Amino acid sequence: MAAADMAVWRKQNSNTIPVEIQLVDGSRLKGTMLLSRDKTLREFFNVSAEAFIDFDCQRDGPIVLAKASVRMLRPEDAKAKDDQSKIDALAARQAELEKADPHKLLGVAPGCDHESLRKAYIARARAYHPDRFGEHELPPEVSEYLNAMARRINAAYESLEEAATAAKT
Repeated sequence: MAAADMAVWRKQNSNTIPVEIQLVDGSRLKGTMLLSRDKTLREFFNVSAEAFIDFDCQRDGPIVLAKASVRMLRPEDAKAKDDQSKIDALAARQAELEKADPHKLLGVAPGCDHESLRKAYIARARAYHPDRFGEHELPPEVSEYLNAMARRINAAYESLEEAATAAKT
């Protein structure tokens, strides 16, 4: 098979994947790469014996890159963008909780009695305790969120309990 025929066959039997590539020298390239339909990106980089990548750069046109020159490769598909938007929303929620009022965090009214404060604390602690989901494989950002929430709930309870104790004396 001639080289031109091979290139045509390869394009017909591959998917074009939009990606952003960071090279070892720190430069970034955006474009599309050909990926065999029977492989994932991870398989292509870790298992495949191919040493080069066919890359259609938005800026420079078609180029061939050595796998060894790639530091990072990020697919720019809709799922990755959707996942990133969910991660951004979670980070925004965490930032909002950093500034949260301890009463609001525990769901109690200011000046509530000790017993309702304790019940609210126990309910929130059970809901957000990281060990509750110990048997499940959670994404790292969810685990971090649960740990952060558990710390905030404990801190909110301690601060309100100290305030209530100081008010009694």
